[in-house]
Amino acid sequence: MIKRSLALILTILVLATSFAGCGIGASTGPKGGTLNFNLGSEPPEMDPQLSTDTSSFMILNSTIEGLVRYDKEGKPSAGAATKWEVSADGKTYTFTMRANNKWSNGDPVTAADFVYGFTRALDPATASQYAYILYDIKNAQKINEGTMPVTDLGVKAVGTDKLVIELERPTPYFLSIAAFGTALPCNQKFFEANKDTYGAEAATLIYNGPFTISEWVHEDHMVLTKNPNYWNAKAIALDKIQVFMIADAATTKIKFFNKELDIAGVPGVDMKEFTDKGYKLNDYSDGATFYLEFNTTDKLMGNAKIRQAFSYAVDRKTYVEKVMKDHSLPALALVPPILPGKKESFRKEVGDLINDNDPAAAKKLLAEGLAEAGVAVADAKFTIIMDDGDLNKTRGAALQDMWKQNLGVNVEFQQMPFKARLQKMTDKDFQIVFAGWGPDYNDPMTFLDMFLTGNGNNHTSYSSAAYDKLINDAKVEADSGKRMDMLVAAEKMLMADMPIAPIYFRMRTWTAQTGIEGVVRRAIGGDPDFYWTTKK
Repeated sequence: MIKRSLALILTILVLATSFAGCGIGASTGPKGGTLNFNLGSEPPEMDPQLSTDTSSFMILNSTIEGLVRYDKEGKPSAGAATKWEVSADGKTYTFTMRANNKWSNGDPVTAADFVYGFTRALDPATASQYAYILYDIKNAQKINEGTMPVTDLGVKAVGTDKLVIELERPTPYFLSIAAFGTALPCNQKFFEANKDTYGAEAATLIYNGPFTISEWVHEDHMVLTKNPNYWNAKAIALDKIQVFMIADAATTKIKFFNKELDIAGVPGVDMKEFTDKGYKLNDYSDGATFYLEFNTTDKLMGNAKIRQAFSYAVDRKTYVEKVMKDHSLPALALVPPILPGKKESFRKEVGDLINDNDPAAAKKLLAEGLAEAGVAVADAKFTIIMDDGDLNKTRGAALQDMWKQNLGVNVEFQQMPFKARLQKMTDKDFQIVFAGWGPDYNDPMTFLDMFLTGNGNNHTSYSSAAYDKLINDAKVEADSGKRMDMLVAAEKMLMADMPIAPIYFRMRTWTAQTGIEGVVRRAIGGDPDFYWTTKK
């Protein structure tokens, strides 16, 4: 997130883009060329129904198209469906499929491909961590929980060109769900022929989007090539996108200065160097919150007081200003400032919910928590895992120093590749992990329902019947004001129980080589999006 979604997010600033225009349509400016772009890591999971991370979703957004896709302004627009109708009660969506729309193997893209994608995501045998994002569809949750057959899902094909989706309840943001990676189509014939390696190689994934993956050298690079069969191919200016997987920020910077990369993220520590070289820096919020996740099944981290101690011992203001040195903001709650509340920002309406930089309270809580856990201070062992790369090394060391100074504990620090870190989280094989989440749609629920008991992305294993009730009641509450009150109460409860400790709301700083235009960055809807990009 991750949004969204944010799904889980890369912790290294490696990208850069620019906003432009509105609507999906023909690009202006020079055609052709290859964009050189650094993703920062190997995409961990390229099976759309299994993917959970932004790096994979970025590639999927460029190569597979859902019923709708986002336009330049971040609004749902026509994709594989040319139009849709919504019933008067807001519970039935009828999509009309685009004629002459083809997969990269020549098969037509039909309503059945979406039926199969939705049912595969919700089939318990698939074990999709993101299946819950489809729970607004009729019978989806019961199917995913194994109490109803997939044939009862409220998604039906009427002929080849009509897709009817019935919802459990009116869902104002459903078009955003329809644009999300988990809801991408799946060609059943191709999948069944490649199911053991589906999405693992360029040749075992099928494409209906603006680009195809023509080359994939794992842990090194990908090449995305313009898809001649794409329905709007005339609007795609780039011939190719060369996607690198460089985790090290120093190497990325050198390659950008050598003009081997066309766009680059600019960490705070490097801002002056970029401006001294004449590059214009630009900021935007990607909606991501970065936080510490605590494994509540761990003997120590299962104690709320110990979790609170580790949170209160962090000086977020110093962390952002002196360590990150960028324009990110200290986070004293989970939901980021960009998401709406009743009348304005949810964050502004609710305010801060946790203590920052309170060493006295932190030490007291740690002592009480260790006593309750029956562990002597001398015997307590703590480990945090983070992504690899030089920036994260510095940031991890800063947390170590704060915990040493404010708690008097030594915390082992382990770095690993992004994919390995995600696997550790999935396996619940961690004690503390530094992670992030971005919004999948424009509502606080995209952050808060992640911590429901048993949610596929709830790596903390947090479970609270009271929290579950608040979230589930909010999902069916028709009164928007009462619904928002429930979400406020849920966030307050989550911050008190503290299975996670928010650290900062991310702002990203970027720059580009002269002649790169039309790369769209946004918090929701595929980031970055190269649909309109031109290179002079």
